[in-house]
Amino acid sequence: MPEENDESKPDTDGTTPKEPAKDKGAVPAAQETPTATPEETKAKSTAMIDSANEAAERMERANKKREELLQRDEALKVEKTLGGVAEASVPPKEESAADYAKKVMANDVNPTKS
Repeated sequence: MPEENDESKPDTDGTTPKEPAKDKGAVPAAQETPTATPEETKAKSTAMIDSANEAAERMERANKKREELLQRDEALKVEKTLGGVAEASVPPKEESAADYAKKVMANDVNPTKS
């Protein structure tokens, strides 16, 4: 069996020793993302900070409003609790037999129900 040249044998990954191994995770030079200038980076970070500050201010206003509503609700509960409840009610009027008979004759009451 004639000996082959080592240069013509494929490597274990399928490349010949003459070819450099390709990095599968590398991005080609034409597709690399451009780096931002310091001014652009500063402008983006300033915009993000401004946005976060506005959101924080909105949350603070909402929390203040919620606190006011909670205090009003607590005050109403206290007032209701301390106000008490009146147990007064009007007792049902007792009617005479004559009044009941008049209602039955006028068909205002069902005579079979008590």
